[in-house]
Amino acid sequence: MRHPSGSRRGRQADAVVRCGKALPRNWLVEQGTACVHTCGGRRVARATGSARAGREPDCRLDGRPPLIGRPGRRQPGLCRFVEFPQTRVTLVQCINWRGSSLSHYLGSASAARKFEVLNVTNLIEDGALSLFQIRVYCLCALVALVDGFDSQLLGPAAPSIAHALRVSVAGFGPVFSASQVGFFVGALVLGPVADWLGRRWVLVGATAVFAVFTLLTALAHSISALLFYRVVVGLALGGASPCFIGLAAEYLPLRQRTRLVTMLWAAVPLGGMLGAAVSSALIHTAGWQASFLAGGLISLGVAMLLGFALPESVGFLVRRGTPRRKISPIVEKIAGGPVAHDVRFVSNEQRTQGVPLRKLFESGRRLCTIYLWALCFMAWMALIVVSFWTPALIQRAGFSMSEAAATLLVNNVGAVAGTVLIGSAMQRYGDFRVLAWSFLGAALSVGGFGIFTSALSHVLISSALSGFFLSASCAGLIAVAAESYPTSVRSTGIGWAIGVGRIGSIVGPMFAGQLLMLQWSVRSIYLVLGIPCLCAVGLIALLRRHTSRTATSRADESVAT
Repeated sequence: MRHPSGSRRGRQADAVVRCGKALPRNWLVEQGTACVHTCGGRRVARATGSARAGREPDCRLDGRPPLIGRPGRRQPGLCRFVEFPQTRVTLVQCINWRGSSLSHYLGSASAARKFEVLNVTNLIEDGALSLFQIRVYCLCALVALVDGFDSQLLGPAAPSIAHALRVSVAGFGPVFSASQVGFFVGALVLGPVADWLGRRWVLVGATAVFAVFTLLTALAHSISALLFYRVVVGLALGGASPCFIGLAAEYLPLRQRTRLVTMLWAAVPLGGMLGAAVSSALIHTAGWQASFLAGGLISLGVAMLLGFALPESVGFLVRRGTPRRKISPIVEKIAGGPVAHDVRFVSNEQRTQGVPLRKLFESGRRLCTIYLWALCFMAWMALIVVSFWTPALIQRAGFSMSEAAATLLVNNVGAVAGTVLIGSAMQRYGDFRVLAWSFLGAALSVGGFGIFTSALSHVLISSALSGFFLSASCAGLIAVAAESYPTSVRSTGIGWAIGVGRIGSIVGPMFAGQLLMLQWSVRSIYLVLGIPCLCAVGLIALLRRHTSRTATSRADESVAT
């Protein structure tokens, strides 16, 4: 084996390419066992073993196949060794845990100039996080923040708007429902549109639409106009969610994707907390119109920033056959160096034909999609019921209004903490294992509401834990959806997962209301809400089993090919 620089390195017949200054990408390859792992003290990415700084590690597995995948989710993988003597470029092609082909090139970014073909999917998934990718991630996080900010403006302003329009607060039920229905429709419809037209323009357009109609909400002079404005705002908010998640995921390295996607989703409840606080402050000082004007102007500024600074998904551009002059600048920013003018860009995924929704049920994804939708339905149903009905149910159990508000506050704090932390746990211990424990914790903490209602301290602890585990479960499911579907249908997959979850958020409060009308006790209601979370643990076991079988069959097919 030749080193990419042209010199021979290694010892005896093993032909081991070692880590060192000449290999800044830190890949180690052994021809006999085709083993790939990181060196220089970095965490192992796609093989067993470890490496410490200051040592030159060897990769020896005694002829056994390497283990491909993240810690906690590794499975036997298959690799083959590929050399290009003319260009002195070495690659190792592996079949990873989802059955996808991964080609790793050895050497610095300048070695890419010697490729006749450069796979942009592998460049992103197996490379380091560049400043350009961090910029894309931050822009998507900014959209998530204003998404949550605008969605929470109506709640604190509802009494003031009802007084101004001379309607009762009870008449605001259709207005609140309109936002939820709009969000549901937007996630289902605009997700496939983003897979067809591209993430960038759909995201910019959705952000601009909910900015404009948030501004128009401040000018509403009738309940019908307010209803129409909030439907359009919900439609745009729902359409933006799968776009900023899908676009960010497609620019993140595979080893960091789960953690960063869940942290991205944490910006939504964080923005909601900021929106509620700003709205409450402005209502008392400048009137309810000021909160919507502030939210609309901030969102409009973000939309303008996205139009100038946000790039399209490079995987989408390659798959669509975009001219290379529009792709090269993006690839050079990711690789950190120039790319030769004769390099042809390719992707691991081909352009799909037909309706994107059908693709969610093809190529062995049918059961995965069904299980994922059922999990999202259960998770969002329990989450919204706990968030919306907790103050009323706590007051019914004998606590004061201020104590009920404190309960909701600690629930929101727990929600943000759970959304931020679950990504790191999933990255370290495995997606399905952490999700199963998260749903089990949600079942116990939600049930704890009904059991421990004798003291405020017990209620606060149960509220914080339920917010932590339920929000963590929802964020974890979003990350699984982002990883389960290819680029060609990723926005569709994420959008429909969120949309089905929104169905649960609509059904859940109605179900809880019916139980209250039947004079069920607070304890019984919360115990019933824990049942879907327990069922979700069993569904996760089925999803894990199905994913393992699908990955094995895809690996066999890829090796045969």
